[in-house]
Amino acid sequence: MEIYICTVPFAYSNSYGISNENIRDTIAPVQREVAQEFGYHLVDLYKISQNKSLIFDDGIHPHSLGYGMFAEIIEKMLTEGDGAINEEYLASIDAKYNDKLTNFHAEIAIDGDKINLVVSGDTTLENAGIKIKIGDGTENYYDAVISGGKFTATINLAQLESAYYNIRVYVYDEVYYPVENSFYHLMLLAETDGYTA
Repeated sequence: MEIYICTVPFAYSNSYGISNENIRDTIAPVQREVAQEFGYHLVDLYKISQNKSLIFDDGIHPHSLGYGMFAEIIEKMLTEGDGAINEEYLASIDAKYNDKLTNFHAEIAIDGDKINLVVSGDTTLENAGIKIKIGDGTENYYDAVISGGKFTATINLAQLESAYYNIRVYVYDEVYYPVENSFYHLMLLAETDGYTA
């Protein structure tokens, strides 16, 4: 009998009381140690899932694209052995699944009598329409400006009714990212820099 251990994937949110720091510093290292000590096969999903927030629904749980990636990797290991998960193969996984948006930042900014949430980051996309969605269930979207490898969107907080929204950046590029699988979890509004309840 062969035993395989998959490390817990990277966490892009602190939702549900889950902490990426806890996974990084405690859970994944213990999983790696157990695999090494007992000679089990290891699929290090924690390392592989970094820079791939697009494959998660809420920053924690994968959606169909994420489960598809995990299944692809695990199937390759099961059918071709540990050596098949090499640098060349992992580079192909990165090219297929890595985020096109990185270095997210959100902060509260005062503009005259308005209090705005400004969401920004880096992007390798130039022609895709990037929009910011406030995850309140009412499908509010805010256009982002793309320039020089950066994107920025401004949201007037007076339009929001609560401090507990998931801020998500949707990429509208139907060739590569179907709309239903195209958001990046950013953070809770209450976690943004300068926010006070």
